[in-house]
Formats: sequence, C-alpha cells, structure tokens
Amino acid sequence: MKKITAILVAVVLMLNMMAIMASADAAQVTDITNDIKYVTAYEMYANKMAIVRADAVFMGAYDYDTTLVAKAPGYGTRWVTFTDWAANGMESYFDDYFNLGDGYFGYDAVWAESGSDPYDHGRLSYKFTVEEAGMYELVIVGCAQIKPENVDNDAKDRGFAFQIDGGEIQQVNISDTLGTFQNPTYMYTYSKAELDSTLITTANGVNSYYYQPTYYYGIQVNLTAGEHIFDYYHLFYSGEHVFESGNGPRLNYMGAYVQKFLTDAERDNYVYPETTAAPETTEEPKPETTKAEETTAAPEKTDDATQAPTPEQTKAPTAGTEAPKEEKPGCGGMIGFATILALIPAAIVIKKKRD
Repeated sequence: MKKITAILVAVVLMLNMMAIMASADAAQVTDITNDIKYVTAYEMYANKMAIVRADAVFMGAYDYDTTLVAKAPGYGTRWVTFTDWAANGMESYFDDYFNLGDGYFGYDAVWAESGSDPYDHGRLSYKFTVEEAGMYELVIVGCAQIKPENVDNDAKDRGFAFQIDGGEIQQVNISDTLGTFQNPTYMYTYSKAELDSTLITTANGVNSYYYQPTYYYGIQVNLTAGEHIFDYYHLFYSGEHVFESGNGPRLNYMGAYVQKFLTDAERDNYVYPETTAAPETTEEPKPETTKAEETTAAPEKTDDATQAPTPEQTKAPTAGTEAPKEEKPGCGGMIGFATILALIPAAIVIKKKRD
C-alpha cells in the first residue's frame, strides 16, 4: 500500500511540475497581437496593397531545418480560387510564389506537430540572410479553423509565435481575425460578395466563413547583416489558458517574408520596380531537362475538418531538404518518418503561370 501511495504522490508531483514548466514557458512569451496588422490575400489583391515587396526574402513553409524538427509536420497544397478575379479587375501585381494566375492560388501549407516533448510547441526552424543591417519587417502567412462551438474559448484559440536568433519569443493570437474561419468544412472558392455576406462576429473581432490565407504584417525586427535563424511556433497561451502542447492552436502555416520595414505612409506610396528583360546571350542554348511528371494526391482530411473534394496536388520541398509528412485521409494520422522521407527525391514541381 505504501508503494502505491508513493507512486501516486510521485505522479501528482510530476503533473504539478509539468504545469509549472508550462506556466514558466508562457511567462517568457510576449503577446503582440494588438500591435500588428493583417490583411487577407483577397483584400490584398483587391486593393493592390504592397504587403510583400520586391526586396522580400521568402521562407517557404516546407523549407524548415529537418535536423531540428522534433516531429515532421503534416502538409498539403490548398487550392484557393477568387471567382470574380477578372470581373473586379484584379491583377498579379507582384511576384507571388503562391499565385498561379487568373485568381487561382496554390498555398503550400504545413501543420506542425509537437514531438515527445509536449512543450516544443511545434517548432520549425528556418535560416535567412539579409545584406545590410537595419529595421526589418516580418510578414507571416497562414490561417486556421475554429469550429463554431469553440469560438471565444481561450483553450481553443489559434495563433503563432516566433523568435529571431534565439531571442525573445513573441506571439500573435489570430482567433478574432479573418484568418480564422468557422465553417465546419474547408471552402476554398469564393467571391467578394460571398465573403462580405458571411462575416461572423466574435467577442473581439470578426471571423470568416471561408478559408482565407492571411498576411500578418507590421512585425518589426532589428537585424544585423548576415545570416539569421527564424523559429516558428504555435500559440503559447491565451488569457489564463496555457497550451501544454503545440498541436492544439496550430495553423495551416504557409511561410514568412523578411523585408525592409516601411511606415504606413511609405507602404501606401511604394512603387514596385519595373522588371527588365533578360540580357541577350550568344551562347548556344543548353538542352532542356525533362520535366518531372506531375502527380495528384488523394483528397486530404486534416485534423480539423474535411477538405473540399477537389484532388490535392502537392509540391515537393526544395531539393536537399526532407519532405514533411502528409496526413492520411480519414483518420488524421501521419505516414512515414522524417528520416525516411528525407530519401524521397524532390522531383515534383508545379509550373506556375506568368503574366
């Protein structure tokens, strides 16, 4: 009996210690939700906003450091269509990795997993380089679902956190923005009229009914010239609730940009540089390489909701990196391990349309 009592006491102490660890972890994170801005991809294109500029360095969601990930994330490409693109005179006005032309977008996304350590908060680590020191801006792209019954519940909130070069961790709660949608299913095709007629009010903001990739911007970071480390995490806390696992508040994370910081006035007056034709060359053209055959993946089911029935086509990560894990349809499980997926050649590429 004494042994059983001792074991129970040990378990209680361990649970208390874990709770203390989680609270201490969250106490070191600064919430900057009220200090930043956001805009959906639709709004950005409709108003030709200079959110992503010519000097931006892009870190795609798939390009994380595979040696530092605790557990490979699920992944997939979300196909989004603006049905009134032509009718509203929308244009492909900047070099957008996700834009396939004519109102059709392919957003490579990951949904990170916590590893054996429940406090790693789904960490994904990326490297980037800037040429000169100065004040820069982070722009983080993603969105998430909150089911209607979970709205305004701190324990079900969604968001992200980040740090640069191991410094202060800052977090953004996206639960009261249009980057969070309440539709129980994932709906990727819409017009402005449909977006405007389905806005859903929360206690502190507005949610969408449709799946809207959203740009969270105005995040200032002071950088030296050279290489830096960007670590992405999920939300650490909301209100009094501390997330002990990185999986609960996770997003469909699509990547981040680093670019020179501009004030609102400078951004409004920003003019994209004109593109120039490639210089002529007298060299003999090199033989073209054979284009890899495109493949089509089965429809996915995420851990949150069933996707639209359109088959999903996925892009392989950049050559030399390990592919994230793709979720199995139906049960929300993952297939393969990071070490196995590292052997998969990065051969599948989507041919993007150019204006």
